Amino acid sequence: MALLVSLVIATLVGGLATPRKHIAGRSIALRAAPEKVWALIRTVKEYPNWREEIMRVEEMAGNDPRPAWTEIGRQKSLSYIAVADDPPHRFTARILDDDLGYSGEWQYVVTPSADGTRLTITEHGEVGNLMFRFISAHLIGHTRTIDAFLRDVALELGELAKPEPANA
Repeated sequence: MALLVSLVIATLVGGLATPRKHIAGRSIALRAAPEKVWALIRTVKEYPNWREEIMRVEEMAGNDPRPAWTEIGRQKSLSYIAVADDPPHRFTARILDDDLGYSGEWQYVVTPSADGTRLTITEHGEVGNLMFRFISAHLIGHTRTIDAFLRDVALELGELAKPEPANA
């Protein structure tokens, strides 16, 4: 029992020592044309067809003219709203749910390159829950979900591209 209590206390102290806000960025070099990459990432209703963790997407209606949707996954559901949409270069989606213990947004940037396209995702996140903050920063890593998304993009495009640091 003392070991368990010690682990919980260490995790809480580690969470206090970990910044509440973070920025994490990853990118991937693709051979596909920028327009093709843009269409893939921007057509959220098609995510279940190529994103491994997404079972379905429900578009949300409301008074806000910006697109909003809920991604229903195997383990959780998340709702988003598009807060910036600059086709075909930049798209930013913000988490709408306020009961998760974390919040933030993803900025997708599609940049033409000599060989095709570079897709960069930058997460601007905030983790309030101390235990989850420590676990996400030190055990899981802030880029795990970004890497999974980028790998799914590459696979859908028939490529074996590998995510790398955003500044590469």
